[in-house]
Amino acid sequence: MNRRGNRGVSLLELIITLLVLGVVTAVAFPSFVTLMANQRIKTATESMRSGLQVARMEALKRGRGVVFDMSNLDSSWIVGCEIPVADDNDGDGQQDCPSQIQISASTTSGNAIAITTDTGTLATFSPLGLVRQLNQDGTAPFTQVNVTAPDVTSDGLIPLRILLQAGGLSRICDPEITTDGDMRKC
Repeated sequence: MNRRGNRGVSLLELIITLLVLGVVTAVAFPSFVTLMANQRIKTATESMRSGLQVARMEALKRGRGVVFDMSNLDSSWIVGCEIPVADDNDGDGQQDCPSQIQISASTTSGNAIAITTDTGTLATFSPLGLVRQLNQDGTAPFTQVNVTAPDVTSDGLIPLRILLQAGGLSRICDPEITTDGDMRKC
């Protein structure tokens, strides 16, 4: 029996393996951080766009003004009737137009993402699904929402923007794309 073949791993081999593993980790870690930040941005943006669609559909369905409220600027939002109606006039066992139709909690924690708007934090949809020129409190509705990750400084970070049109439709775009004809351009 040859003992030389079963002698195990030398200290030098172990050090070289750990060194290579450390270099690979150091190279991959920034990419992983950027990947996670981009995923948080995408998740928050899609959640808010979904909420805008819910608000518009609820306004059409209920034939009443419905408000999309993102007052916390942390990707949480509330969809509720502009003028709540607690009565059950249609006999379905539910309020005809509650102040909170649907709620979404924040999809991120802390300051992992930053959300800014062009004017305010409310958008009111008319019974026709259009964005009202003024909210009930007299403020103008926002027309764009910007979502980014302030703590990540990387070339691979992709900030996103939601554009809300007066007709009630919304879309997600990339504010950094400037090429004409690119569907991601804002």
